[in-house]
Amino acid sequence: MIMAKKYTLVLVFILFIFASCINTNINDKPPQPSTFTATLPLPLTASATKTPSPTLPPTAFPTLSTLPPEDTYMMLLGMLNHDEACELPCWLDITPGISTHTEAYQKWASFLTPFLDTVNSRKFYYDFKYNQNDEDFFITTRYYLQPTKDTIDSMYITTQTLKTAENGNRVEVFNSPIYKKILDGYLLSNVLTKYGQPDQILLNMEIIEAGPTSPDYFRIWLLYPELGSIIQYWGIAEVENGIIHGCPSDTFVSLWLFQPNNAEKYKEMLVESMSEPYSAYFKPTEDALGMTQEEFFNKFRETDSGCLESSLDIWLQQ
Repeated sequence: MIMAKKYTLVLVFILFIFASCINTNINDKPPQPSTFTATLPLPLTASATKTPSPTLPPTAFPTLSTLPPEDTYMMLLGMLNHDEACELPCWLDITPGISTHTEAYQKWASFLTPFLDTVNSRKFYYDFKYNQNDEDFFITTRYYLQPTKDTIDSMYITTQTLKTAENGNRVEVFNSPIYKKILDGYLLSNVLTKYGQPDQILLNMEIIEAGPTSPDYFRIWLLYPELGSIIQYWGIAEVENGIIHGCPSDTFVSLWLFQPNNAEKYKEMLVESMSEPYSAYFKPTEDALGMTQEEFFNKFRETDSGCLESSLDIWLQQ
């Protein structure tokens, strides 16, 4: 994993290029091949500049009655899959840059569990948990408020399903039917079909010094600056005869949501989402899979059953 300081300048330059290329009409543009043509090492020391914010004044909210588990499940299912008015970057009827903290509480507190961050008083968490067939399905939504307003600035959503294995450990269930039912609208093929070809499609593999020939996970990144959205799919990577295999149909989705066409916020979200410690390697589809971005888009918007194959060697090059 290359962590040399010289790549910091490369990261900053590329992020500015990303931010400057925002197109304001994604639905009308024809599919374009990716212009990202080089491996992007992201230094773990990279950090976005944040404006200092005052402490959020105490706000009195009425105590809302909570719904029974089955009712919360049905409410979440309906909001995620049947609310046509809520399109990216909207999440559960809340939109960054428009919706307020007060509105989020009033809409979510009856079926999600709210938490205030004890360190940053302008950061909030809402959790959802649902159990079915000995599997625990989780969604965690984190959002920040704007520096001096009650308006939500950005959101980060993580999802997964876990179960208890025979040895007592908790393990991920990437092919969970309940997961796919709840998050049907956010499966890779459905996102590509609904929102069109992203500005960029990137892949990365978890390559660690302790086991460089056996990556644990693969990740697919869809970058939609016009929609204020960065979407990541991650799942198990298996290696056989020097080829990494991974199936997008068996993945968990994470989302970073912010105001559309906001170049500064897009740059900040790129740094936050891509500077995680599991890997410093990001490759376009041409390098990772031998297919153009348009070919990837056309293939995976039509089916959830196709899998990826990538040579292990290209991820070990330094």
